[in-house]
Amino acid sequence: MSYGLTAQGFVIKRLIDIQEELQSEFKSVLGDGINLDDNAPLGQIIGIMAERESLIWELALSVYNSQYPDTAEGTSLKNSCALVGVRALDATNSTAVIRARGTVSTTIPDGRIVSVAGNSDVRFVTDSQGIIAAAVNAEQKITFSSVPDSGTWTITFDGETTAVLAFNENASTIETELENLSNITDVSVIGDYANGFTIEFINIDGDKQQPSFTVNNSLFTGATIVDETITVLDEGGSYIDIACTAEDKGANQAPSMTLTEIETLVAGWDEAYNLLDAQIGRDEETDEALRLRRDISLQQSRAGTVEAIRNDLQEIEDVVDVIVFENDDIVVDGNGRPAKSFEVVLDGGDDDAIANAIWNVKPAGIETFGTVSKTVYDSHGTAHTIYFSRPTDIDIYVEITVTKKNGATVTETQVKDAIIAYGDNLIFGDDIIVYPAFMAALNGLEIEDITLDIGTAPAPSGDDNIVIAPNEKARFDTSNITVTII
Repeated sequence: MSYGLTAQGFVIKRLIDIQEELQSEFKSVLGDGINLDDNAPLGQIIGIMAERESLIWELALSVYNSQYPDTAEGTSLKNSCALVGVRALDATNSTAVIRARGTVSTTIPDGRIVSVAGNSDVRFVTDSQGIIAAAVNAEQKITFSSVPDSGTWTITFDGETTAVLAFNENASTIETELENLSNITDVSVIGDYANGFTIEFINIDGDKQQPSFTVNNSLFTGATIVDETITVLDEGGSYIDIACTAEDKGANQAPSMTLTEIETLVAGWDEAYNLLDAQIGRDEETDEALRLRRDISLQQSRAGTVEAIRNDLQEIEDVVDVIVFENDDIVVDGNGRPAKSFEVVLDGGDDDAIANAIWNVKPAGIETFGTVSKTVYDSHGTAHTIYFSRPTDIDIYVEITVTKKNGATVTETQVKDAIIAYGDNLIFGDDIIVYPAFMAALNGLEIEDITLDIGTAPAPSGDDNIVIAPNEKARFDTSNITVTII
């Protein structure tokens, strides 16, 4: 039998075959009468030699397999795919913005570390120096879905409720009624029902964080249905917002209000937190995913086709998702794309790197289209303008009440994590399908019943599916998810 490189590929020599060959060689030299039992000295020598040679054959097989994507692993697979221009997607870092509070003029140097509460292994590092700015006044706004035509309403602040307000009460009266509360000293109220009322905490009330107002709108009567929205325009107090990057690469999660542990203390820096969820980084591409992407890329030309353009742009560092739209007609299409043009929409990645990648793969004479423009230069130094677009983020708001099973332990964090995990798997144009896809995200929890309101604005009402356009992306953030557990 032939071993090694053959017409059938690489044929490895097994341990038993090596032992038999060595036994035959020993007998041909020392005679057939020698003792080659496993416990005999010569038998043990043959066993040692056969094992070492077997390891060499296994190494040779590994070297052979490392040349081919279907059998290569790790670095060898990356090198094999790189030969056809497909490069493995490296892990990327999660990013977040923390709000640092403390003494005015305190300098927070770059390189300071904040970790996730309860998980000190997830650490974020400040990207740049920040100086805590002078205090600003806390400010909130109450807006209405429509102008009320009759009835009354009230405002509650930190457990205290104003006197009843008429449906047509003016800003001055609202200001007076708020200042009549024992927990408010000075506020300034401007606005009306059509444009909303802006409430600014001033003097001693302004230089600190304030609880959010709530409104009782059930007292409005008449034909008009009025829904209110409370927006925090500014939290108030002395703070600075600082961009941070996760210390380790990968899909490190930091939901809103969890980046609160200051690991590297700075005098005058008292508090840290993130208002929004961290933008999740990317784990290193698995061997299986890389093989699949290589197969897809080889099904079309390396440049020019929609799939080839998408594949090349997907390899740019920090790019999360890519979609390519083409207008192959001879007239402008319904989205404003010129005749014979294409538009690339990308989530993540550096603008300059994206523009250069598009220039390298776009067909000659075909126009690019988009809302972002960058200048690139060809090999002769001639400037060209490349256009592409960023996705429109559609914030999703969820108010969910879950009834847990008897004896079960279901926490607010578990529910939010399940919803965020569902959102992380959505790509461009993925609609929010409430039943069954969204609800299925909660299957792993011991829940008996669910009541859900979901929408694209605060205080959602209803559980209809949410349509997401091809150039849009649904975004879930824990700060926009309200969970009630009963």
